[in-house]
Amino acid sequence: MRKSYSVIVCTLLLAFLIPAAALAAEKNSAKLLVSSPVVLNGSKLAPGHYTFQWTDSGKVTVLSGKKTVATAEGKVTPGKASPYGASLMLRSNNGASELTGIQLKDGRTIDFTGGSSSDSGAGSSPRK
Repeated sequence: MRKSYSVIVCTLLLAFLIPAAALAAEKNSAKLLVSSPVVLNGSKLAPGHYTFQWTDSGKVTVLSGKKTVATAEGKVTPGKASPYGASLMLRSNNGASELTGIQLKDGRTIDFTGGSSSDSGAGSSPRK
């Protein structure tokens, strides 16, 4: 009886802890679709789904599956929250698109250019 009670308690704890850990892990990440080729910090990203992970200091890691395909450092600035989720900020550079930043759902922007970018969200969308 005591053993089955322990099993039930452990099962319930896991049932609550696993979703909480998943939510915490997604706090500083977003799955985004890159719809056309872009360049980030010298790394070319082909069209496809990528996971963008960031730190509060502005370090961004781009993953394709579990493989890191690009990294960049940026400046984090506050802003107004977006109801649409995270989006990529792109700039056309001699016919190629350059990833200049990420607009986060909470309104913060991670800017890779050191200044502000006027083109926002082109060629990207949250993954559904």
